[in-house]
Amino acid sequence: MTFATLHEMVGDRYRVEDILAVCGQACVSKATDLTTGEAVVLRQQLSSPGDPGHEEESARFAEVAAVRIVHPNVIETVDAFQVKGRWVHVQKYVEGRDLRQIVTARGRLPSGEVVAIARQIASGLEAIHSAGLIHRDLKPANIMIGDDGRAIVIDLGISKRVCGSGLTRTGAYVGTVGYSAPEQVTDSSTCDSRADIFSLGVVLYECLTGGRPFTAVTPEDYLREVTTKVPLPARLRVPEVPRELSDLCTTALSVQRVDRPASAKEFGHMLARCGGASVPGVTARCLACGGRVTAERACSGCGRSFTAGRLTVLTGPARGQVFYAPWGVYELGREQLNPGDRSISRRLWRVDTDCLETWLTVIPAQPQLPLFLRGGELLHVGQSIAQFTFEFKP
Repeated sequence: MTFATLHEMVGDRYRVEDILAVCGQACVSKATDLTTGEAVVLRQQLSSPGDPGHEEESARFAEVAAVRIVHPNVIETVDAFQVKGRWVHVQKYVEGRDLRQIVTARGRLPSGEVVAIARQIASGLEAIHSAGLIHRDLKPANIMIGDDGRAIVIDLGISKRVCGSGLTRTGAYVGTVGYSAPEQVTDSSTCDSRADIFSLGVVLYECLTGGRPFTAVTPEDYLREVTTKVPLPARLRVPEVPRELSDLCTTALSVQRVDRPASAKEFGHMLARCGGASVPGVTARCLACGGRVTAERACSGCGRSFTAGRLTVLTGPARGQVFYAPWGVYELGREQLNPGDRSISRRLWRVDTDCLETWLTVIPAQPQLPLFLRGGELLHVGQSIAQFTFEFKP
């Protein structure tokens, strides 16, 4: 098992800058494309010709390389080639954090934020399935949340053709304990796209409750648990979880695949219905695009995920208006805050938010430090005054 080290060239144009992970069948590293100067991710096959299982792994790498998926919620492979009999996939580099890191840092997430993320994942899975692949390893660590708030499904390393190519030995288990569908544990060669629906159900449950529905750590114990134990409904672990969303989790985690949502597209529609109600008495708006925020804290315009912070306008023409701040970096001006207030410039601030803080920088940049917003602080918005508050419950 060998792989490129720091500053080593891979092919004739990629220089390794950092080793991100060594897992399963590949080494994942950050590299620089010397032709474009852009950062990329390299997935290098670990096994070499002559190693046990190398031919099977190579065939799987070749299958993924042959399918180019261009979708905002799926990592894009921009190049693929072989070096000394081992495959290398070159993918776009995404600035952000994976969902596992986010849940570890914050615990359970607000329902509206979870719905917004899960809808994007379902859309990405729909694209993967439409391309004839099954992911087979969907989990929080394989879902990136970009700095722009976009959820991106990554790591198609153990995916397989829906039609079945014989690349997985009969009876072999491929996947991650705790997230795999029961039929995937029994025989990964027989699973179809509904195995990914089960995995998304586990991810949904974990984001809503802060814990997984199943706790076994070995494939044998996990198969026994997942086929004999009915997971506690999400709303019984966290009463704030809406009943409809909790029920959708339970449906996705059905032992029999026929009882799950039939497709990622259907799952996405069901998620949309869970987050489609409006806020009673208040038209809350997204700070990034001005779109309406639903009762489940999902933006009906851009679909971004929201942080815990919000702006409430106290005086002036927009008095009473509530804005929620999504993750990411975006520009804030008259269009979002109050189109009728001519004292607000069209490009007034750059907003930078993450799960912990929100800060503003005047555009054009001023020599002073960015303004960090904290609970209770007042902010002049043209003719209005807005108060920044925090809310940690969905």
